Amino acid sequence: MSNKSEIDLHIHSSASDGQYTSAQLMLLAQEVGLSVVALTDHDTTAGLAEAKQAAQTVGIRLISGIELDTKYPGIGGNFHILGYGIDPTHPALQEVCLDFASQRQERAERIFWYLESCGVCPSRQRVYELAGNGVMGRPHFARAMVEQGLVSSTREALDLYLDTPQFQTIDRQKPHPREAIRMIMQAGGIAVLAHPSQLKLGEHLLSDLLVELKNDGLGGLECYYSTHSQEQTDQYVTLANQFGLFITGGSDFHGEKVKPQIELGRGIDGSLCIPSRLKILEQVTV
Repeated sequence: MSNKSEIDLHIHSSASDGQYTSAQLMLLAQEVGLSVVALTDHDTTAGLAEAKQAAQTVGIRLISGIELDTKYPGIGGNFHILGYGIDPTHPALQEVCLDFASQRQERAERIFWYLESCGVCPSRQRVYELAGNGVMGRPHFARAMVEQGLVSSTREALDLYLDTPQFQTIDRQKPHPREAIRMIMQAGGIAVLAHPSQLKLGEHLLSDLLVELKNDGLGGLECYYSTHSQEQTDQYVTLANQFGLFITGGSDFHGEKVKPQIELGRGIDGSLCIPSRLKILEQVTV
């Protein structure tokens, strides 16, 4: 196996909470030697049309994707469902994305109030500038806080304010994972459980969850990921094979100003190595 990835199936653009536009991402992907990428913005497909045009120009295979934020009662962590090979224009999916965008806008006002109550007041104007026309998310608040010297890093902003139990009480309502899976399947895509390590479940509980979600239509598991140890990767590959799930992998690249430790297609310190041949690539279309 090569010591570097040729594919990256988990990247974000400024259409959600990434640093770069989707067109810029395709250029960056070409520069680092990627041949296949999936744009998986949070709760939106707004960047896919631009990404498709740019990918064709630079000769990269683009997979239309999305990452839906969900909540499962009793399970903490970031419970995200990736969708691959979706129809970005599917009416039901677009309706859901518009609803999510509205919810995030309402949540933004609650976040401003919450941070002010904590004694940290990021510039409202700057947060909106960073979000631009994209879906406003926590990274925009975190970047504004770093720029103003309120915290030393985006990680500190999350640890102290934006990813705490208190913050969860003001967060927006999120769909159950089975609803996200259903949305993705309706749009013609394959649903994949993202970064399973972030659920912080033991092997037996994760196995039970995968059985349940597969019955709901789950098609794959993100085994290769920037923060997965080799032991975790091996465990997830074994589970995916055991339950007949597609194996996927991605860096979760957002840009150096958002997640400075993660490189496009390379993960942390260039250590991410995603196999260039994954069966899911035979099933998803451009």
